[in-house]
Amino acid sequence: MTKKLEQVLSLPLANSGSYGIDVQEFLDEYYVNGLGTAEQCAKKIQDRVNIWLHE
Repeated sequence: MTKKLEQVLSLPLANSGSYGIDVQEFLDEYYVNGLGTAEQCAKKIQDRVNIWLHE
């Protein structure tokens, strides 16, 4: 059970593969490294999405 739990906890916090854009760096920055606020992370993701949508 411990091994299975460790496997689950080692998975990415969000499945960025389901997005058409790469936002994993922003998620890691916030969730893994604890840098910035949730609002800053959301703004970075929104800015990336806006660029992606306008290409």
